Amino acid sequence: YEIRNCDWSSDVCSSDLLETCSLCNDARWTESGFTGDPLEVALMNAAARAGIDRHRLAAERPRLDESAFDSGRKRMSTLHGHGDHLELHVKGAPEVILARSSRARNAERVVPIDDSLRAVLLADADSMARRGLRTIAVAERDLADPPRSPADEERNLTYLGLVGLSDEVREEVPLSVADARAAGVRTVMVTGDHRVTASAVADAVGLDDGKVMHGTELRRLSLEDLAESVGDQRAFARVDPVDKVKIVEAWRRQGATVAMTGDGVNDALSLSFVLLKADAVEPQVQVLDMSGRVVVRLAGASTGPARRFVWDGRDETGQRVAPGVYLYRIDANAAAGDATQLHTVSV
Repeated sequence: YEIRNCDWSSDVCSSDLLETCSLCNDARWTESGFTGDPLEVALMNAAARAGIDRHRLAAERPRLDESAFDSGRKRMSTLHGHGDHLELHVKGAPEVILARSSRARNAERVVPIDDSLRAVLLADADSMARRGLRTIAVAERDLADPPRSPADEERNLTYLGLVGLSDEVREEVPLSVADARAAGVRTVMVTGDHRVTASAVADAVGLDDGKVMHGTELRRLSLEDLAESVGDQRAFARVDPVDKVKIVEAWRRQGATVAMTGDGVNDALSLSFVLLKADAVEPQVQVLDMSGRVVVRLAGASTGPARRFVWDGRDETGQRVAPGVYLYRIDANAAAGDATQLHTVSV
């Protein structure tokens, strides 16, 4: 992730906002730089470039407690001591943070958030999302007494502003999507990001046929109703891990062969669900860990160039050795017949 074209002296990127980005953050400093979640690393780097001294900040405002981010809350908060009072620092999805904010800081003034200002601030988030930026809202609150949990005080916040993070599409992705389409494989994007961001990224990678369904709408639909409309969607936004299982099952009810890719613990549930349903190749599949990594052993399977990720189940002689279609990321160092680490299997 990168934060670009930001005037650090402006109200939008004030020191208060960047200090909260640094405090409400689990990235850690190592000899080679910050390490941790890429989004949090980007926020720490931005704060450092703006002159925020993380050591001084941590010493002046030591962290006392934390309510971690998760896909249901869509926010994170940390509690800090500062002199004779306490501070709560919060970051998360713009619509979630704004719903819990009663005031906004504008330069040196703090103004109440009425319906008109709230609409303007949400429009700002939409504008950034249309440019394909991942948007994070930042807020804070002073407290007199320590709460039972920081999450209990995530209300009456003072809204500090938005951060837009650029996560550029790798140049090979549109080509891979096109290769999959040519092989008869339809690609659908599932993300926790803002609906408008999802739409912009889907356009960028060539997923231009269909709608973008919000997780709220998805959760209102029964599985039967979702199965009727799932084929009209090119992407799903603001989804939770359990939503991915529902999406997979909806496609299956349409008679589709489904593969689910993922790169994090949140994807383990849906990846495991896909594998458990893959009866035709179950003897050949071994789940390595809960991150969703699996191994498939197929004698004679071609490793090929890394971009060529669609295989039709035939070995190098043309003999079909397994039914169905496999989507996989190839280990460039693997020899034919070696175990190949995959992110997903579909039959």
